[in-house]
Amino acid sequence: MSAVISVKDLNKIYQGGFQALKHINLDIHAGEIFALLGPNGAGKTTLISIICGIVNPSSGTVLADGYDIVRDYREARSAIGLVPQELSTDAFETVLAFYTAVVEGEKRPSYEWSRSGEHGLEVKVDAESPPSQVLLWQATNPEARDFRVDVLGKAYSSTELEANDAGVYGAAVEPPDSGWTAFFIELT
Repeated sequence: MSAVISVKDLNKIYQGGFQALKHINLDIHAGEIFALLGPNGAGKTTLISIICGIVNPSSGTVLADGYDIVRDYREARSAIGLVPQELSTDAFETVLAFYTAVVEGEKRPSYEWSRSGEHGLEVKVDAESPPSQVLLWQATNPEARDFRVDVLGKAYSSTELEANDAGVYGAAVEPPDSGWTAFFIELT
């Protein structure tokens, strides 16, 4: 029986030189129940993140349903589902802010956003309820598509955007030399 997940000689060394994984070899077969146990810092999250394609390995191979997670990443990711133990989000704060604005009758900005060109972003704000400030927040992670503050640190920086004569706020988010960039627009 072939393995559903196959890990061969997997290593992960982070930029600062910390080796989170060292020569990991593992096969998980269909129907098996498998658990990763270990103390904090043992590499459990790093291993799962590499298998799921969230973090890049330094060396070694991982196959998911026979697909290489680096070379055949689309097929590999379609074979994997991840349910994290903890969800790290501020979605409830956003919902609370929206709810409070509705209950207190505050006027909320009305806006539309769209992509322009290869790296451009445009936000058009309703003139009846203009925001007091529009910020473009962005962060780059050279290691992974993981932008949680507890993983990346305080890496987000903001740039204030100015509206043109038509009331459109424009920005360009250039791709990094390596890794990934996340961004969002804040209207206040």
